[in-house]
This record gives sequence, structure tokens and C-alpha cells, in this order.
Amino acid sequence: MIHFLINLAFPTREVFSSLVFSFGCASGVVYNEARGESFEGQIAVAEVIRNRNKGDVCHTVSIPYQFATMELKRPVDEQAYRKAQAAVIISFVFKSNVSRNAKFFHTFDTKPYWSTDEGYRLGRHLFYAEARR
Repeated sequence: MIHFLINLAFPTREVFSSLVFSFGCASGVVYNEARGESFEGQIAVAEVIRNRNKGDVCHTVSIPYQFATMELKRPVDEQAYRKAQAAVIISFVFKSNVSRNAKFFHTFDTKPYWSTDEGYRLGRHLFYAEARR
């Protein structure tokens, strides 16, 4: 048990690098997808990433046509990026559920084929636990 706690508190360089890289990928997507949204809306977007993640956050967010790019476009609004980072922390560390277990979302100005009229509205986004197939 003590080894588990030591490894958790002091991860190896590889594990730490992977965590930092994953944090950066998720933060970039939240920044690009929802930087104009409320903090609650940004947390909800981070939750969708978390809810769809199967082990590799960067892979999850880089699947084509799933999320906005994780690459930051310059110039970056540093305050907005820090807010996106905080949303990712709240979602991944504290396991928030603002999005009501959503795995999908879109803005009001789009109507994907998989969307339904039963989405949970938050800001300019609709969130869905399941998508119509």
C-alpha cells in the first residue's frame, strides 16, 4: 500500500509527462471549443472529454470530426486559457457532473444528424448523454 501511495504522490517522469501532456490536450480543446462560455459551460465541455476518454486524452480529442483542434491559435488569451485549465482540473480531478453525464455536444448554430431535441442546454451548447444513430 505504501508503494502505491508513493507512486501516486511522486509519479515517474514518464507518468508525470503523460499527465501534463494530457492536461494540455484537454485544456486546448476546452479553450478552443468554449472560451466564450461561462465557467460552468467550460467544465461541461471538459466533462464530455472525460466521459468519452478511454485512457488517452490526447487520442480522444484528436479523433477527426469530434472536437475542435487542441492546438492553440496565437495570440492566446492567457486569462481565458487559465480558465480552461481550471475547468479541466475540476472535471478530471473532482469528477464534476455539470453536463449530466454528456458524451456529445454541439452549438446552437449547428444541427448534427445525431442530435435530438432532448439535449441539456448550457450557454450556447446542447449536451447529450447519448447520440441518435
